[in-house]
Amino acid sequence: GVEVEEGVLKKECYTLIEDFIWYTKSGKKPFVTLKCAATLDGAIATSKGDSQWITSNASRRHGHHLRHEADAILIGSGTLHADDPSLTTRIDGIETKDPARVVLDTHLTIKEDAKVLMLESSAPTIIVTGPNAPADRKAVLKKKGAVILQVPLQDQRLDLNELMIKLGQMSVVNLLIEGGGTVAGEALQAGIVNKIMYFIAPKILGGSDGTPVFKGKGPELIKDVFALKDIGILRFEDDVLIQGYLK
Repeated sequence: GVEVEEGVLKKECYTLIEDFIWYTKSGKKPFVTLKCAATLDGAIATSKGDSQWITSNASRRHGHHLRHEADAILIGSGTLHADDPSLTTRIDGIETKDPARVVLDTHLTIKEDAKVLMLESSAPTIIVTGPNAPADRKAVLKKKGAVILQVPLQDQRLDLNELMIKLGQMSVVNLLIEGGGTVAGEALQAGIVNKIMYFIAPKILGGSDGTPVFKGKGPELIKDVFALKDIGILRFEDDVLIQGYLK
């Protein structure tokens, strides 16, 4: 005799567990969120590689909350060499969780004193490399505590779809990509991105020599561009976050 109403806040509830739903239905592949931060004219760095800081403190704090929620965070070797990031989670007043650090490094060019190899963290550092990576470099990095993950190459680049399968087998349900223009462009072209979180700062580089958000060859026709669905817009100080889904 109790009245039951179904489907209350169904969309919101699905959003709360969207990564798990995707992981289960896709055959255990990670739900991939691509995070970008750019000026109004679409640059993530100047011609000299300077990018600190395009976005506000509030935007960067939200970025750390995204890291806290992710199982793993992925960057390329270009970002690694340019910024030497720690890829840890730092939020004042909160006991945080570090995501596993995944670095794309085809030829194992990572320096032995890179921050991702020197951290006291419960999360592993995973170096993703190709089939021709030097064996001696693998041995050195393993001694530094890194996990070496080999994937095949496709068009001389690491096969990101194969990487998703391997990360899924390692129980990575939620993957956050924070790489530069090359990794962002390759992730889109590979079709592995589920969600995009695009921070836009009210700043203008004012030239065409900066680093674009996405590198590589794009479509020739507007009808073939990547269109986002279920758009959400948030404000962080003077920055705007546009988020939406590709899958």
